[in-house]
Amino acid sequence: LHYQISKMIRTVLLLAIVSLSWVSSAPTLEEGDLFEGDIVLPDGVEDPYSEEDNYNAIRRASALWPGGVVPYTMSATMSSKDRTTFNAAIADYERYTCLRWVPRTTESAYVDIIRAGGCYSSVGRTGRKQSLSLGNGCWNKGIIIHEMMHAIGFWHEQSRLDRDNYITIAYQNIRKGMEHNFKKMTSSQATDILSYDYGSIMHYGERAFSVNRQPTLIAKRKGVAMGQRAGFSALDSQKIGKLYAGVCGSGKGGITSRPTVRPTIRPTPRPGGVCNGASGRRSGSGGRPIRATFINRTNRTVRLHWVNFNGGLSAGWLIGAGRRILINTNTNHPFVARVERGQWLKVGGECAHAPRSSVISITY
Repeated sequence: LHYQISKMIRTVLLLAIVSLSWVSSAPTLEEGDLFEGDIVLPDGVEDPYSEEDNYNAIRRASALWPGGVVPYTMSATMSSKDRTTFNAAIADYERYTCLRWVPRTTESAYVDIIRAGGCYSSVGRTGRKQSLSLGNGCWNKGIIIHEMMHAIGFWHEQSRLDRDNYITIAYQNIRKGMEHNFKKMTSSQATDILSYDYGSIMHYGERAFSVNRQPTLIAKRKGVAMGQRAGFSALDSQKIGKLYAGVCGSGKGGITSRPTVRPTIRPTPRPGGVCNGASGRRSGSGGRPIRATFINRTNRTVRLHWVNFNGGLSAGWLIGAGRRILINTNTNHPFVARVERGQWLKVGGECAHAPRSSVISITY
């Protein structure tokens, strides 16, 4: 790709390739020699952080979408399943932010959704047609939300100016030649939006660029998880509102505090066999591991989606068929997930029922 970069506007275009780390069939975010692992720089730009207009999120009005409306087109070759997944991501933007993704009519600046190699997007509005690619392994709602968040103007969370207060970079575990991917912004180059968010959908995972499968990012707060690709954290939503304050008014996104969580599922014993094969165990204090698998009464896996409220209280699961996922938490906060109507869960050795589709709190 060849871009013309105006000296006055200093437009920096990025292509961000993201893959879901726990999907074994997809390439990992840390593959390749791209800037920060998932950023392809335009010709003539060696270090985007040397540009004065770079921030944790783009601030220039020309790089934001007027009115918070993002026109898009989608290839006619996309399957109905792909379109359904993309629409689910759009629905989350409408539910949790003030931005809207709408089908393009005659706009000259718009996002073209394509299925190319990998997952990538420009960062911010380019002023013309710009591609957002969702290749094989990219069709997960969280990955799509991540790429869309690049398109509206956001960089990666761990590049923030204040990141050293929250994470330690374990350089000894980083692949040789990949150290530059952990560069942070400086005070002359960046202004951070709101507080640091371990649970941001824009954050690296803890083993990014690892040479030995040991952590390269170590959280200074015990029990937090990094690198989720399931959906907005509360701060992601609020930061979008802050960046687009002229549209959002108060400068806050749709998730301004802990969502109303109802119904609370309190396990109710049921006749034997209804939730056969499922188990769930709560961790104690200190961030001990939780191992949890949930199966509904038809013996199918229940998909529980990650929810993160403030970066400090991380709880939830993304469960795939026949898989168990280990996460850590040091909080007594009830586990939170989104379940669909009619699902039966087994938690703490007992069965519980979700009477309707909603965000629910699982206590046991």
